[in-house]
Amino acid sequence: MKQRLAYPDLGATVELGEVRDDLLAELPALYGSLFSTSDWFDLFFDRPPTGCCILEDPRHVLVFGRDGRGTVEIYNRTFEITPRDAERACRALFRVLPFVHRIRLHVLFAPGELRLPTRVLGTRDHLMLDLPGTAEEWEASLGRSTRRNLKLYENRLRRAYPDARTEVIDPRDRAEELLDLIVAWKVARFSAKGLTTYWETRPDEYTLVFELLKRGNGEAVVTTVDGRVAAIVLLFWIGQSVCAQEWAHDPAFDSLHLGFVCLRAAIRHAISRGAVSMDLLWGNEQYKERFGARHVPSSGISVFPTRRARLHTLREERQVAWRRLRREGSRRYWQARHQAGRVVRGATARVRAARTPNDTEEG
Repeated sequence: MKQRLAYPDLGATVELGEVRDDLLAELPALYGSLFSTSDWFDLFFDRPPTGCCILEDPRHVLVFGRDGRGTVEIYNRTFEITPRDAERACRALFRVLPFVHRIRLHVLFAPGELRLPTRVLGTRDHLMLDLPGTAEEWEASLGRSTRRNLKLYENRLRRAYPDARTEVIDPRDRAEELLDLIVAWKVARFSAKGLTTYWETRPDEYTLVFELLKRGNGEAVVTTVDGRVAAIVLLFWIGQSVCAQEWAHDPAFDSLHLGFVCLRAAIRHAISRGAVSMDLLWGNEQYKERFGARHVPSSGISVFPTRRARLHTLREERQVAWRRLRREGSRRYWQARHQAGRVVRGATARVRAARTPNDTEEG
């Protein structure tokens, strides 16, 4: 049975039950985030939403679900909301659901700005591109070396493969082919480094991206070399924003920097279609920063009605502490590994520089 409760002092209305289609239809224009769309909710969460919190002045539509154990999860992700408006929504939900111990949500502001007891569950930076009106303006904003390299890579590709071309296609009929290529390329690249991809550890990720492609909101920017697909960027449009969900290139063409070339083409295409922003997701920060991406921290938090309620969730605190310990251990491992690699490469370079011409000939 559907319920609708209004809280004028908060400028909020909470609707319990199935979320209306007209409210879900507002999400793309409100947030411009792939992770705040009904398609993402359907595919990512293992249970349908059980309600919606609507705020006015400014307008927000926050879709949520309950787990039956005193937790409410707001499904919206990577969306702009101020601490004041997030607080209004949380207070409205605590009023209408007094048995709830905590509300979990993701915010793009510092969690400490929320005037309610919180616990930070984790933080991840999104790399966001703010796009100007023309591709020429975007490229002019890049660093000198990046502009030089873009031109160098393009020229190198044209000289080596004059028939190389990049085009934008509807990926629905070729979703499996394109996604299989992306997975194969990434697995090959990571395996060569002794690493494992999330495609192998989380096979449901394949189904998620495949279903998103089949639903028709995506595009594929494809570079072909000698008639075969050599690089792919998958784009998903949400209002005037676009998400570069996946991209990869055939490791056989590493020397041509096809990933760099294809991503440049994807960004230029997005600008030509009127996109104002592009989400490059996370990871490979230095690579994406060269294209002008800025860091936008996204924090997963638990929000509590009182400090006492927060004390009743010490198990969550232990889980968070354990995850932080594992992440720190992994960070230190890779930091040490990269440092060792730099030392070895530096020593090798010094030995080579110290060798005489006669040494080289004798060797």
